[in-house]
Amino acid sequence: MKKLVSYLLPANLISLSEARIQKLIMQANSSCGYEREAALIELKRIGSPQLLPTLIRRLNDWVRQVSDRANEALLSLLKTENQAYFIEALPAIMHLEKCDRRNHSQTIAVVTSYLLEESQRASLINAIQHKNQKISWWAFRLCKEHQLLTPAKLLLSAIKSRNINIVRNAAELIAQLENSEFLVLAAQLIRHKCNAIASTSIKRLNGIAPQEVEKISVDLIFSHDAKVRTIAKEHLISRGADILSIYRLGLNDTKAALHKRKIALIGIHETFGRDCIDDLRHAKMHREPGIRAIAISRLVEILQDEGRSIAIEGIADESPTVVRAAVSAFVKQGFQLSVEELLHLEQTAKAPNSLDALLFLAQKGDKWNHIILLLELTLKKPDRADAIQQSYGQWMGKFNIKQTQPTKEQVRTIIALSENQQWVTLKFIMDTLSA
Repeated sequence: MKKLVSYLLPANLISLSEARIQKLIMQANSSCGYEREAALIELKRIGSPQLLPTLIRRLNDWVRQVSDRANEALLSLLKTENQAYFIEALPAIMHLEKCDRRNHSQTIAVVTSYLLEESQRASLINAIQHKNQKISWWAFRLCKEHQLLTPAKLLLSAIKSRNINIVRNAAELIAQLENSEFLVLAAQLIRHKCNAIASTSIKRLNGIAPQEVEKISVDLIFSHDAKVRTIAKEHLISRGADILSIYRLGLNDTKAALHKRKIALIGIHETFGRDCIDDLRHAKMHREPGIRAIAISRLVEILQDEGRSIAIEGIADESPTVVRAAVSAFVKQGFQLSVEELLHLEQTAKAPNSLDALLFLAQKGDKWNHIILLLELTLKKPDRADAIQQSYGQWMGKFNIKQTQPTKEQVRTIIALSENQQWVTLKFIMDTLSA
């Protein structure tokens, strides 16, 4: 029995201690200033780094004495073993700059100096790769402002980060590299997925070693960054290269990645505009949906009104990717579909998302043609009743917004189609309009 008691006692003490800490945290958030101050004095005595969030919150307390006690408790935690907790709390600490109940600059400076100590630097540098983007951003800023790493090392660390703000700001470091350092990293930087990194790198390489740009220009005209493609194309054109042939080879290279073939088609359009219509017409018959989608959207953009039939052809495509691109191009040009065209597409469209596309396009046109389409689809597509009823609900919600009235022919058609359907509100509207 004694052994059992001795085994249980520490657990009871721990639970009581945790209960006490939770009570102190609640007391630290009390509406009474005396209670908050007393709680912070006790929390300082406990000295647990897990209390940092509570202490930081009370640093901006409206009662000066409470704020002072919170500051004392926080500074007492500046120990080597607590560095991970302070890095996790870094965004909240830096946010104090914007809190104006008191001047927190001295506290921020002390914490910053603590994190910049020789023994803490490794953790701060590693925090650039932290999954929390606010923490990674402040770690990067501190490393950059206080030069904890050379520009080359900081740049390499930054371009591996998942935080896009860090990657974009890292582009400024490229100008700080020595020429020898930059040339070592140039190939990696130019092909980076961040446009700011890629375009800044190609511009610098073009300035210090244009011959190197010439060596890789054929690859760079397939870059995802339009600025990089432009510089590479200028180099190739100055050497008399046939850009169109290079892009055509890239487009027709079945062994190349799909991304490269898409860029080839985009490059043809960017470089030659209306002169490349034949290439785009050929590409819209390509077996890859992604290439067909680009070809259709670019053709509609170039041909404008003449591209209406091409957009409709794309809406009837079997690929959801092509349908989305065609619908986007169709709407961007301000085209509208008649009821007959909508119903014809409903019969010929092959993609799984074709009905959703037609309902979307119907909303962009005449509201009475829209309701005629819904009535027709209700009879023909009972399996999609939910989507049709949802579109009808949207139509009813917009009924009083568009003031256009139906023609007599539209009224007769709607009444005839709704004869055997339970759309009571619609019947009432039609009866009113036809009276």
